[in-house]
Amino acid sequence: MEIHSGKLLDELKNIASKFEDHIIKNCQLCSGKGYRCELCDDKDDVIFPFFSTVNVCSECSWVYHKTCWLRYLVCRKCQRNKKKQLETVPPES
Repeated sequence: MEIHSGKLLDELKNIASKFEDHIIKNCQLCSGKGYRCELCDDKDDVIFPFFSTVNVCSECSWVYHKTCWLRYLVCRKCQRNKKKQLETVPPES
């Protein structure tokens, strides 16, 4: 009944809004777990995986703006990780 009346959707939106406010505005610990897009390097824009305007890397779970991701289609964190792996592999004898 609450689904058909729209009451459930309103209640879920309210709960999601409270969680979002907590994570983004009210809790230093949670807000400190936000990401910076390494592709555009916008220091003022903290992004979170639950934003609809972001892309999450399927390999390492780093977060980028969707527009930046579509422009570059490369994960800088994965690139660094692969480079580190290559540097730590001992040369063949």
